[in-house]
Amino acid sequence: MSPLASSSLAGGRAPGAQAAAAGVGKCPRASSPAIVSLCTVYPGPRRPSMGLFIAARLERLAELFPLRVVAPEPLIEYSAIGHGGGARPAGGPGCQVRVARPRWLYPPGGTVLNVACLAVSVMPPLMAALRDGSADIIDAHFG
Repeated sequence: MSPLASSSLAGGRAPGAQAAAAGVGKCPRASSPAIVSLCTVYPGPRRPSMGLFIAARLERLAELFPLRVVAPEPLIEYSAIGHGGGARPAGGPGCQVRVARPRWLYPPGGTVLNVACLAVSVMPPLMAALRDGSADIIDAHFG
């Protein structure tokens, strides 16, 4: 059974506990497939409470596999205008998650231009991950 199996299938243990019982250490082995996750909903300095579930999932995944996150940060956060941000709860992964935060400009309204602007922003870090071998698997989260 995979270390990522449901905790109910693992006799009530969390996936991390199951992985530890299976001999998987806190940090990934060099022979593990490398994952790069493109995530527009990953917490950051300007949006600390955004995507906490996704961050927790990726931090757990980083305990099992080499992981790099590409989390584009908007130049203008339209949804935050006039609103304060929350604080991210304390805690973190057993291994440091590497996060690239390319900046991107997008016009409000959700046009096709937004897709083009996002692609231009994330291509350099994604291509770098492919070149240096840290992207056997590409994962994506959009919100």
